[in-house]
Amino acid sequence: MRICGSDKAVADSGGISAQPPGSHPDSASPTATGCKERWGQELRVALAAERTLEDWRLHIDAMNHLVHGQISVSQATALWEASEQGALRRIDRFERLDRFLRQSPSGCDTSVPSDDESACAKAARAVQRTIDTAQAAVRTWRVHIVDMDRLREGRITGKVAEEKWRRLWRTGQVQTVRYDRRATDALAHDCA
Repeated sequence: MRICGSDKAVADSGGISAQPPGSHPDSASPTATGCKERWGQELRVALAAERTLEDWRLHIDAMNHLVHGQISVSQATALWEASEQGALRRIDRFERLDRFLRQSPSGCDTSVPSDDESACAKAARAVQRTIDTAQAAVRTWRVHIVDMDRLREGRITGKVAEEKWRRLWRTGQVQTVRYDRRATDALAHDCA
């Protein structure tokens, strides 16, 4: 399951506020309000990660299908080229949003779980773990895109590119599965 099934209203609002209609921020504790706000901000970053990782999954899946004889080299190449279109822009967006989130002050301490923490703190921690996991997969995707650019420019050989691709492909498979598990876990937590 992927995080893209998250609340469209939060995504449309930019994830800045996760305040449900009719709720009153004054009725909640400052920590609960801080965690609700942090959760909403994290969802925005998680949605950017999901969009970026959709491209990487397409790239990986094309290789999987090619290896299993389900598609031809020309079909795989077309899928790979399609997955790279705009990928660096989406990677940059995810990294920019993630950096901004990490530099932003938070009224929600999710570092140490406690028995009496709010649902919003649990939800914020689950989304943050998803984002942390996405970082590794996105870094691997970026390395591969840069390698492909270097190959096209003649700065690395086809043999070197293929060796690196096979390592990145295997690593990417593990990372995207790990990300999907974390995203599924994050969807099990709600902050409403």
